[in-house]
Amino acid sequence: MNKRKMKFSRTFAILLSVVFLTSCNLGILSLGNSKNYDYDFAIYADDEVLTFKREDNELKLLERIPRKNEKKLGFWKELFVEHENFYFTKTTANDKNFQLLAKINKNNLDVNYYQTKGIDGAFSLVPDGKYLHISHSFVDRLEFETYDLNFNKIKTKVIPVEHSTYPNQMIVKGDKVYILIGVGLANGELKNQIWVMNKEFDLEEVIDLNYSEGGLLRMVLAGDTFYITNTNEGLTAEREPGPANKLVSYNLSTGEQKTIELETPYPLHIYFDSKRNNLIIWHYELYLPTFTYTVYSLNDGSSKIIDFPKYEEFRRANPMQPPFVLFKDNYYFLFEDKLVEYSPDTNQKKEYSLKEFGMSNPTGLLAK
Repeated sequence: MNKRKMKFSRTFAILLSVVFLTSCNLGILSLGNSKNYDYDFAIYADDEVLTFKREDNELKLLERIPRKNEKKLGFWKELFVEHENFYFTKTTANDKNFQLLAKINKNNLDVNYYQTKGIDGAFSLVPDGKYLHISHSFVDRLEFETYDLNFNKIKTKVIPVEHSTYPNQMIVKGDKVYILIGVGLANGELKNQIWVMNKEFDLEEVIDLNYSEGGLLRMVLAGDTFYITNTNEGLTAEREPGPANKLVSYNLSTGEQKTIELETPYPLHIYFDSKRNNLIIWHYELYLPTFTYTVYSLNDGSSKIIDFPKYEEFRRANPMQPPFVLFKDNYYFLFEDKLVEYSPDTNQKKEYSLKEFGMSNPTGLLAK
């Protein structure tokens, strides 16, 4: 089994490797100025940030800005949480093999870093307007940390657990925090739940989804309904995670639960285009021939497939999804040599070549 398959199997068997780190606010270690930049797109590469304007159906390079103190520190592409003028994410491993929390300022493009504990595995974060909430999973407990938006810790709530328990995603709605939970029992049974907590992380309700067909790993909230990806089901003959091709929906107001079948298996990360009422679903590509997304309309139940067959070689070298952002009615996907624009209205793609700019390992895509 190759390393990527090992990583995938660990993820979908819901096993967790926890890294214990000392909490430490590392401050601003990036561009180090207070200038506000005007751009449509900003791309973070290993040692620089490039800003672009989209004009006359072309990308115009505006500036190349050196990254001074944190070269080769990339970002975890599928975890970019936008909040007001910031993106929250985590980094790739640094030279000490630590991953860091990161807050990216969309205006001046500076990055604040924070070193905390246990951000491998079933880790999630969510801002709520005033605070940033972070979850960690350990063998015997869950920890929920609350920070202000400058990474100053406010409090930690510890919840003992009897079974392997994994907070796969958190979503804030009103004064509640909804947490997608996977519980692995000793007999191999898997329970999928939504925990309803207040912002002190007191548990108020457990919604048992009564769904044991496979792992439910990510969710998005559209109106009063959660849409949750069922990523895998069972094992293949090769003892790899078996394919699932469903979404599970749960309505908070009515308690109604449904399943939605998709054409493509292994749905994982999910996003919501509120303007068009679309779900954008990224399918884990290790067992697929290319990067694949489904655009699912909540209006009429229709689906469109976005795939990138030209990037087979890139996919083998870069197993995680390409950076993705919604911007001015279109969807954008960043590859090493191109920015791909997709129109959900026409189902057409347009490619903007980035070869002439010679970027090294672009891992962050911002839109303003």
